[in-house]
Amino acid sequence: MNDFLTRAKHLVVLDCLPNRTGSFAEVVFPAGSFAESDGTFVNNEGRAQRFFQVFVPQDPIVEAWALAGPCGGAHDGAGPGVPLEEPR
Repeated sequence: MNDFLTRAKHLVVLDCLPNRTGSFAEVVFPAGSFAESDGTFVNNEGRAQRFFQVFVPQDPIVEAWALAGPCGGAHDGAGPGVPLEEPR
């Protein structure tokens, strides 16, 4: 995995916790965890799962979808859903 991350032309990480992947990134966007926001995600079985905010954080938190949405078409004209194996 380290080799893949070091060869990436650009790496942007969106996460709620610091981790090793973030150490390779040019930009790290801090995002709220599922417990700090409301929303829906699709799991690995293709099922939609709804989640609700459990607590209100002390500092203002931006939900992950609000950070990722504007970035959708910002990379070489490729929109969301373009697999890493087939870059444009």
